[in-house]
Amino acid sequence: MPLKNWNDIISLSQGSNSEMFRVEIDPDEIPNKIKAQVNEMMNKFSKFETCIQSKTTPSNFIFQVEFVIKSRAEKVFDQIVELLESNLWARV
Repeated sequence: MPLKNWNDIISLSQGSNSEMFRVEIDPDEIPNKIKAQVNEMMNKFSKFETCIQSKTTPSNFIFQVEFVIKSRAEKVFDQIVELLESNLWARV
């Protein structure tokens, strides 16, 4: 069940078992100039104690992290959205 979505680039959803919260990014929509920074953030998030799983593309870009705590997933979502928003404003 989707909880939040930002420009169809990043989403926060609740798993079907209701005990897991997923943050998922569309790597094709991440601007190249911040792709490494986003991947670094996702890599850091994947190491949190509350992260139960992460998934990568064939090029090792982490595009999905799953957490057992909703507030942690929301913070991760918000941090990535903040980075994306600041990048979009910088381009204008």
